[in-house]
Amino acid sequence: MSGLYNKPPTQLIETEWARLVDFVDTATIGLHWVGPEGTILWANSADYEPLGYTAAEYIGRNIADFHTDTLVAEDILSRLK
Repeated sequence: MSGLYNKPPTQLIETEWARLVDFVDTATIGLHWVGPEGTILWANSADYEPLGYTAAEYIGRNIADFHTDTLVAEDILSRLK
């Protein structure tokens, strides 16, 4: 791994960014990023596949669409704001 740090800073950043993206995308724990209005901006497959959705069906929708308990959904949205 020592050769990795002999690269120019911009190449090192790109390499490390690619590794981070791969790590998050392939994590076995569901992860998502939700905007202040509750819109799901990004999610890894471990977040939406167990629910039976594809990325296209899940990302871009409101997080409240996936909670049957409206109080939980309202709490999530209030915390985001």
